[in-house]
Amino acid sequence: IRTIGTLATLESGRLSEDLPLCTDFMSEIPDKTVLYVALLLHDIAKGRVEDHSIAGARIARKVGPRLGLTAQQTETVAWLVEQHLTMSMTAQS
Repeated sequence: IRTIGTLATLESGRLSEDLPLCTDFMSEIPDKTVLYVALLLHDIAKGRVEDHSIAGARIARKVGPRLGLTAQQTETVAWLVEQHLTMSMTAQS
């Protein structure tokens, strides 16, 4: 939830002086709803026996339509949830 607040602050432009690149990048994202929902759901399956990224993507596919997302938005959210650890794993290898 804290990350969503930070993203909203970034989107508002209030961090443009401290984070100009991130602020510019935010303005380029065409569908910010997808990003907000992915942030909300990215760790929804944490603590389960199976890989939480894969389980979270499955949950995102069920929750997306209930939140009013289109099929494409839902798939993008699911992909973001499933891939949210990729950069960290790549950096550590």
